[in-house]
Amino acid sequence: MDQSDRARLAEDLRKKNLPWQIGTEHSSGASLKWFSVLDLASGIKLGLSWNANWVRKGPQSVIEFAKGISPVFLLPMLEMPRDSLHEHLTAALSSMGLSKDLINALPIEDTIATALESGSEHWVGLGLDWAANSTPSERLQNEVLKLATNGPTQALRHAAKKLSGKWTRSTTPSTANGEEFPNV
Repeated sequence: MDQSDRARLAEDLRKKNLPWQIGTEHSSGASLKWFSVLDLASGIKLGLSWNANWVRKGPQSVIEFAKGISPVFLLPMLEMPRDSLHEHLTAALSSMGLSKDLINALPIEDTIATALESGSEHWVGLGLDWAANSTPSERLQNEVLKLATNGPTQALRHAAKKLSGKWTRSTTPSTANGEEFPNV
């Protein structure tokens, strides 16, 4: 999502009568204005900041996923089927009278890439599942290629080889930056 789209969405958010809260931002300790959008079954509470960035509410602070912030705290979201997550987010935003374009601000591709880079059998497996249903961006293709030779298990290396081969046969690299969720 480019800066002008994010600025437009942030302006739209600020005009709405939303249940704004003030939380402590996780990394800086600064105050952050945000509101809750969705509580996922995995225990994740997702919301949006005043700046139209997605946030995750933690036990004592709020993590704002602005550009360059690692989405490691969003990994549990990959435990949910992507279509289900998309449906829940769309319904939650719609019920609040908000644009579904806000979904495009969720760092899906970064979260998938973080899972693929994690070295954890669990997260790599989920990352491969999500990547298989995503637009094969250059970044995701590179991570899957790395896993094909250096994945944590033989089964995951084989799955990565299969996915890489599928992408090579059927697509060309794209530069999609997660702006087509649910297809990333």
